[in-house]
Amino acid sequence: MAKIALWTLPALALAALVAFLLQLDRAEMPGTLASFADIPIVTPEGEEMPLAARLKPGVPTVIGFWDENCGPCVTEAGLLADLRARFGPDDLNIAYLYVDAPPFDPAQGRRFLARAGAEALAWGFVAPEPFLALSRQSMIALPRTYTFAADGTPTHVFTGYASGLSPMMEEDAIAGLLMEAP
Repeated sequence: MAKIALWTLPALALAALVAFLLQLDRAEMPGTLASFADIPIVTPEGEEMPLAARLKPGVPTVIGFWDENCGPCVTEAGLLADLRARFGPDDLNIAYLYVDAPPFDPAQGRRFLARAGAEALAWGFVAPEPFLALSRQSMIALPRTYTFAADGTPTHVFTGYASGLSPMMEEDAIAGLLMEAP
């Protein structure tokens, strides 16, 4: 009986740590999806537009920021590609944005997505400055992914997987959004 009690203490400590880290991420969330609307993005074809032009209103939304040299970004790209295969653009917005300094090189992004098996994802470029201002960070930590309910309310922020978060936790959070959608 004492051995079982010894195992519960580390499990409770881990659960408390994960809950604490989730609260830290909640503190970094933007007000609403509208705060992302004017982020300037550039499509792989070179077209400049605000992020809002890529998002369907009234649909749960995932906005992920990545870089081609980011190992965890490969895992996340695969996860988002799987979600895109299961849920079309009428059910889930996915904006996957490559954080890079101009001039943007679409070939780099395409190579990364091919390596991740995520060629079907719609993606674009965003310069570091808008990303840093939006994320309220002093340095770039990727992947950084925001999820929003259909009404634009922020629900989660995922920053890498080093903080104890995992791709499974991210997928579960996104699946929860889809279940809550009207």
